[in-house]
Amino acid sequence: MFVGNGSLLGARLLSFSKDLLKETERIARMMTNLELSNHPTFMDEFIAAMFLPHTDASAFPQVTETLRRMREGSHTERAVEGPL
Repeated sequence: MFVGNGSLLGARLLSFSKDLLKETERIARMMTNLELSNHPTFMDEFIAAMFLPHTDASAFPQVTETLRRMREGSHTERAVEGPL
């Protein structure tokens, strides 16, 4: 079911209910913010995922296999360059 602007609806509901406001405050206190840009592992994976073709060919085994078959089967077509 499409809710539309759910945050606006939630804010409106909170304005009518002290119980919902208390529950929202309880949930907000349990939240943790993780700044992913400060984690080198995340940034390495994120940057690698932006490249086409992807820098980790093992993440796409079917594509790697298809490219291998294409290279072996057709020597007249231009070979795909790169690490795959």
